[in-house]
Amino acid sequence: ACRPTDCGVLAHPDHRVMSASAPQWEYITTRKDARVLQTFTCTTDLPLTEGGRKMPHPRPWEWQTQAHLRRSSQLLRAGDSLLIGRDESGEIVCAAYLSFDQSAEVLQVFIAAIAIQRSQRGQHGLLADHVISEVCAEGTRRATSLGLATVVLAGKVHVQNRASQYLVERTGFEPQENPGDTHQLWVLALKRQVA
Repeated sequence: ACRPTDCGVLAHPDHRVMSASAPQWEYITTRKDARVLQTFTCTTDLPLTEGGRKMPHPRPWEWQTQAHLRRSSQLLRAGDSLLIGRDESGEIVCAAYLSFDQSAEVLQVFIAAIAIQRSQRGQHGLLADHVISEVCAEGTRRATSLGLATVVLAGKVHVQNRASQYLVERTGFEPQENPGDTHQLWVLALKRQVA
């Protein structure tokens, strides 16, 4: 599982060394800056009939995630954050939409969307692991700044999205409800030492 070490850095459960080509992280908190995602692509275009009519997407969860991220400039609320990962050339290769809520002694981080650019897939989930690790680290940093000992990360995964199910399983998330018709809630609780 993703777990905080004594220094607050997260380790991957199978001790896989994360590549030196990890993305350069950037956090976006304004709607104006969120416009950089308006052309972000993490899935294929909608299929068309021979007559040119749009058909349902074969992976609706990818289409919904891409639409959510592309509309971030309209959706971003005060306190929300977009995590953007860029490669060496500055191109956006991954993104996550995060909402934060502090209640009592817990910082809750809701992961509304995580996406990997289509051209970056096929690396056995390594880039997605980087995203989860950075989300865990950001939750830990925010909890530290607030003096909180517990961070709870949560996100809903489409029941047909096997890649995301594998991602949350291998990074320590656990299902918190039976799968519904379309989505299942997954949660990971991180505890840290408070001085």
